[in-house]
Amino acid sequence: MEEPKSINPVGNQLKLPRLVSNGMVLQRATTVRIWGWAAAGEAVTVYFIGVEYKTEAAEDGTWEFRTIQHGTADGKS
Repeated sequence: MEEPKSINPVGNQLKLPRLVSNGMVLQRATTVRIWGWAAAGEAVTVYFIGVEYKTEAAEDGTWEFRTIQHGTADGKS
């Protein structure tokens, strides 16, 4: 599994994989899996492309969500 990187969270320490960062490139017209690590049971809220996603870290500290689709395959928003 990829080593997590720390970010500046509010509250407990939240970690994201190195792949998830500023400047990352995403494919259009598909859902995107965002994941990371936090304290077991910790509420996780992520704002991604103007949408709020909420989840909770599992007993092993992992969490994830899949985004809604943005844009279309032909490049139209």
